[in-house]
Amino acid sequence: MADMVRFRLSEDDMVHAARLFSLMSLRKPRTAISLAIIFVGCVVLMGSISGVFFPLDFDRLAEVWPLVVGASLLPFFLVFLLAVVVNPRLARRTYRQQRSLHGEIGLNWTEEQLEFDSEYGKFAMPWSHFVRWGEDKHVFLLFESNRLYRIIPKRVLDAENERSLRRGLASIGA
Repeated sequence: MADMVRFRLSEDDMVHAARLFSLMSLRKPRTAISLAIIFVGCVVLMGSISGVFFPLDFDRLAEVWPLVVGASLLPFFLVFLLAVVVNPRLARRTYRQQRSLHGEIGLNWTEEQLEFDSEYGKFAMPWSHFVRWGEDKHVFLLFESNRLYRIIPKRVLDAENERSLRRGLASIGA
């Protein structure tokens, strides 16, 4: 049995997808380890600049530790700013510029594959070709690689379509 939906992506769909992609990227273990290393590096750098380290001065550390920790958190604030402010703006601009995103898309899925149909052609992809998937309350993202994903807005799915789609998604990564 096959399920099918037809829809047009919206600017908001692109924004929701960009936010979800950012959040999913930040939740990866490799990203968490990288951020921890960056934080430790920033603490050492800020401690060195403020004269706390080299030589180690505990009295000075007691005075300036809020400044050292606060300055070390600046890169994380920038990452948050990128995810929450910059990426959504870029997604809106991409949607306005990329005309191929404005056309109608048909999705048809079975237990074996997901079929895409648009004015540019039709193709089918087995579920096993997706490396992972994610969702929030607005969209599903189906990843073909770490950076390339397909967007399925939840607004176009009724309850039965969503249940059926989830059965296909369950085979991703299996």
